[in-house]
Amino acid sequence: MIREILEERCVGCGKCEVSCIVGCISSKENRKKEIDSSACVNCGACTLVCPMNAVIEKAA
Repeated sequence: MIREILEERCVGCGKCEVSCIVGCISSKENRKKEIDSSACVNCGACTLVCPMNAVIEKAA
């Protein structure tokens, strides 16, 4: 499984970015976040802290 941030749900709060233990979440130009799936270790921290349920698991 990989994690993905749904841009239409993301409000750019940054909670996922702060919670990421490997630093694979970054800001795009519009303050919305994106995940570098090659660096993600699937710990799930970002999913737990997102108030908008914008972080989802997706089959690889």
